[in-house]
Amino acid sequence: MYANYSPDEVVKCRMMARMTNSNDSGLERGYGNDYQITTRTYFQQPDSYTRSVSTERTPNVRNRKWNGGSKTFQKRPYSRRNGSRRASLEYTIQRGKERNTSALYDTSCRTTQGDTSPAHKIPSCLVKMIVNDLQPLSIVEDKGICAVMRAIEPTLKISRLTSKDLRLQLLQMYKETKEMVKKELASSDDISLTSELWVSRAEVSFVTVTCHYLGKDWHLKSHVLETANLPDEHTPKNIVDQLLKTAKAWGIKDKIHTVVMEGGTTMKDEVSKAGWTHISCLAYTLDLAFKDILEKYPGLKTLLKKSQNVVRFFHCDIKAEQKLKEYQLKLNLPESGLIQSVGNGWLSSLSMLERFVEQHQAITAVLLQRLEYNLWLADEDIKTINDVIAALQPFKKATREMSRAGYESISCIIPLVTRCQRDIEKLARNGNEVAFGLAKICEWHFCNVKFNRWLTVSTVLDPRFKKLLLSDDNNVQLSRGQILKAMDDISTSVVSAPVGSGKQSHFDCDFMRYVKERPITMFQSPLKWWRVNKDLVDLRRIACKYLGIVCTAIPLERVFAKEESDVFCNRRSCLETENVNMVLFLNSNCSTTM
Repeated sequence: MYANYSPDEVVKCRMMARMTNSNDSGLERGYGNDYQITTRTYFQQPDSYTRSVSTERTPNVRNRKWNGGSKTFQKRPYSRRNGSRRASLEYTIQRGKERNTSALYDTSCRTTQGDTSPAHKIPSCLVKMIVNDLQPLSIVEDKGICAVMRAIEPTLKISRLTSKDLRLQLLQMYKETKEMVKKELASSDDISLTSELWVSRAEVSFVTVTCHYLGKDWHLKSHVLETANLPDEHTPKNIVDQLLKTAKAWGIKDKIHTVVMEGGTTMKDEVSKAGWTHISCLAYTLDLAFKDILEKYPGLKTLLKKSQNVVRFFHCDIKAEQKLKEYQLKLNLPESGLIQSVGNGWLSSLSMLERFVEQHQAITAVLLQRLEYNLWLADEDIKTINDVIAALQPFKKATREMSRAGYESISCIIPLVTRCQRDIEKLARNGNEVAFGLAKICEWHFCNVKFNRWLTVSTVLDPRFKKLLLSDDNNVQLSRGQILKAMDDISTSVVSAPVGSGKQSHFDCDFMRYVKERPITMFQSPLKWWRVNKDLVDLRRIACKYLGIVCTAIPLERVFAKEESDVFCNRRSCLETENVNMVLFLNSNCSTTM
């Protein structure tokens, strides 16, 4: 009956007859004449999938010869359902659709056991990329990322993935990670907070709250808790209210003892009302000292602005930039681009001025050739810039010795400030007017650091710096008294008896033994030292509390590395407002190693 039909048409007719006999017509289901059983419209799946899908087996179509020619048809998967060889074609097609059009058919970021195909790894890598690189969720809808994903795995329908699908996946990760962080915080009794104010590209204000503590293994742990929108004014009261709200939501309000952040007397008073102690961020205080020197000497502020205008001119004029490169070659200068400072931060300004002085000859040649006399700097201006660079070098030298990633304990503040003041005063005695003014400003900002109990106790209990405050018997007795007060605070917080004479005698033995111990080097870890010396029980308890407080409100790599800070801040500011909290939380707390 099929003598006048081609082989493909024969198969099609037989299949249509089968569907008609079983009241499962393909025409009724909307497939019409376009559907052919020999094409794998919905069956382009890995072998591991096709074996588990049931459908009808097309009989007598394998290795059949037609008109002397050989034509091999694709083997069709089938399974026995309810004891027969029949299966629902509709069920097969529906499963195929779900499999191919799934937005994330590895939504849990877990691969099937034994399956290492790229298709199962792509969703996991996509989620990790979003979290690691702080990318907006809408990136999954861009044509570029879809083309890359299809090139990796052609069968993956990545074009069907939407930001809503990805948000559901990230929300699940957020909930799981939040529970994990809560369990870790429950095991700690001493927690400090830091907060950072920042503004997104959409002009929305946020405050990011981070907690810090020492774990049982004596490793400093930090967790971003929340990034909240600040719709009202950035008053100290509104900021502290948000900190209180976050602390209560996480159930750690009574465990918090210090808050490290920027702010003056008003902020300090508001933090005290919440029952906490305010410690000024070291990075903020150094920037504040530099801003004060600019206000004290208006000529410096004008000179800094003029330098910024010169850098802006070369960044905006392509021909001038090309000429600058030509003169760099002629004068044997480093082929480096000019750096633009952002705001009035000391590190950003120092980086710009150092590069400016390095390229001064080439810059001057280009400006004279282009007749840009309004941008030209006289020799006296260059001398002043050199004085500014020299005056800021103590800041740069001291901060370089700190850890280059993560956070550093407040125990480093007194040694760093002492060294900076000594070096700046030496420059002032040698006739550097900028250093002379900066020395007075630093003395005003840091005059009370050695009288702050939180700073002194942490410095004394840091084996790297203890000799700085334990240089003579008088200082030893002062430090002993402050540590005893710290012990009383701990005893009161755990509702136990105050330190008695018996405990004082035991404490004195441990304290004098600690004083006589040899200091460790700057490259050794004080936390590792305390982890090993378990017999100093009372001092270990206090060290665990005080060395867990950090000196900056943001990680050191963003404080002292301008490029890394710019990349992070630019990406963070582009996140969607509704996703900022979730993405920053996962970026800090979720292990997303690519």
